[in-house]
Amino acid sequence: MTTLDRNEIYTQGMTRAFIQHGGPGTQTYLFGLGAQYGTIEGASLPQAVGSIDPIYQPDPRRAQTFRLVGTQSSAPELPSVSVNFHEKMGGIPRQLLAPRCEFNLYEVHGRCNDLSDFNRGWSGYVSIYSGFKYTGTVDLGARMSMDGDEALTDGIEATGEAIYPVGEMSFGEEAGTAIVADVADVVYGTAINCSACGAENDGSKFIYAVTRANVASPSAPSQVVYSLNGGQTWTNATITGIGTTAEPRYIDIVNNLLFVGTDATTLFYTALNTDTGAPTTWQSVTLPVAMRDAWVESPNAIWFVGASAIYKTTDITIPPALVDSASDTLLRIHGTGEGVIVAVGHSGLVRYSRNNGISWITGVAPAASNLRAVQVVEDRLWYVGALNGNVYKSVDFGTSWAAITFPGAGTGQINDIVAATREVIWIAQVISNVAYLITTIDGGFSWVGSNSNAPRIENWPTFQNINRLAAPIYSPHGIAANYLSIAGTATGGADGILLTASANII
Repeated sequence: MTTLDRNEIYTQGMTRAFIQHGGPGTQTYLFGLGAQYGTIEGASLPQAVGSIDPIYQPDPRRAQTFRLVGTQSSAPELPSVSVNFHEKMGGIPRQLLAPRCEFNLYEVHGRCNDLSDFNRGWSGYVSIYSGFKYTGTVDLGARMSMDGDEALTDGIEATGEAIYPVGEMSFGEEAGTAIVADVADVVYGTAINCSACGAENDGSKFIYAVTRANVASPSAPSQVVYSLNGGQTWTNATITGIGTTAEPRYIDIVNNLLFVGTDATTLFYTALNTDTGAPTTWQSVTLPVAMRDAWVESPNAIWFVGASAIYKTTDITIPPALVDSASDTLLRIHGTGEGVIVAVGHSGLVRYSRNNGISWITGVAPAASNLRAVQVVEDRLWYVGALNGNVYKSVDFGTSWAAITFPGAGTGQINDIVAATREVIWIAQVISNVAYLITTIDGGFSWVGSNSNAPRIENWPTFQNINRLAAPIYSPHGIAANYLSIAGTATGGADGILLTASANII
């Protein structure tokens, strides 16, 4: 006899949805509470390939026949969704005004949860419908009846940018025996393919971290610790020529070159093996000054901040040239890849360009505190993190700033901010030598932390410091939003720690 286990499958009875008029970062409303009752009647989630079509050629040996010589792929369609609204008394239903602006939907699941609790009232995963706009016509349905009293229901179609899941993230320490010093930075590999051009990688498999030099006994130079299988196994790679005293500040990838910058004027780089993703022979280039951070816009546009200046190179193997000078020390740099570049530093310094580095402007200081993190989510939308424990947000190219509210805001210090998608953003915070992780899945309207008992952050360990965060890049939304790596310092400060996290994929 088979026993029914109601925990094994999701059902529609376990599913509710929130709507976010205006898109990420705005107020979210649960259908039926604060918004009209609504249901998601159907959704279409295109895959990476739109269609696969045959390529035939006349068979050279047989008349009036053809041979299949290959296939060709087309681009995917945009995702779509069908939404039904039940008109609510008290005002004009929004859908009757033909709204033009985008909206998001959040489909949450839970068996015994309060599904109105957006951050804690779900289990398993949340589906995010990102960047949708209403299309076509509103089906107003039956408006009157001779013998009934049905609710007024409006059906409408919408098309968006992405539909993707975010799940419960479980964190675990990696490469414990391979790491004997502080982990300075970490990055995911960008070679994403299905083995046609090398090792198979969905964006989460290749992880590269760099450790600081071990000044204890025995002394050792900094190393790259990497995994090519999503953290199942780890390997150490010696950085040739780095010495035992140089301290790495950043690690990144441009094209197939992995590079490491230090507190000296030497930058080290190595070509990644096309078939395996492993580092090969290390080489170096001499920089004009020691750089504090780098941001890769493209293979021919790599930006650096060093002391009180901004530099750029069109080739990572060639020293960068000075493009702008600032009034104080710069610490971090980031941009959109579409012309907006923002560098931040001491005493609230914000230096930015809106024309891809042709001209630079000193922006409004969010606070007098040192700014240690910056993330440019979109052209207008910037986040900066400060030594005073606050994260400041601007939606107008840095003209004005507002401190965001999250668990522990205004205490400790902010060390890094990473936006995996428009909705999923991560913040690294340290308070009294204890590391905390803060996140949002609705584009910054609501935030939860590693001490908030939320399913998004599970099995969070106690350790001293987070130096940098990394999410997969150039990959599907679902991959970028559900994997994270953390470079940091273990409790006591004598050892490093490397954490990775992923949602449960079944």
